[in-house]
Amino acid sequence: MFIPTMSAHFEYPSGLTQNDVMDFLLSKGARGRWIEWDLNLFGLHNDYTWTEYNIMSDLCAKGFTVKGVPVRGYVIVPPPPKLQRSE
Repeated sequence: MFIPTMSAHFEYPSGLTQNDVMDFLLSKGARGRWIEWDLNLFGLHNDYTWTEYNIMSDLCAKGFTVKGVPVRGYVIVPPPPKLQRSE
């Protein structure tokens, strides 16, 4: 089962498909796949590098265009691990 440790949500008007956006992300060096088609969530592979994180973060911060259509993204970082209590 693929459980991403970092994902991003993308918004774009009609005229693009999720495969268009995924092809663009892969061409920029982000390794991952759609983890939730209905919510437009793209997850990086669990062994992503800081370079890949920076690529996704920069694309989401600045926005980008695919086939002339503007795309906005929002990085979703998972919550930190729970602290263990000593008893």
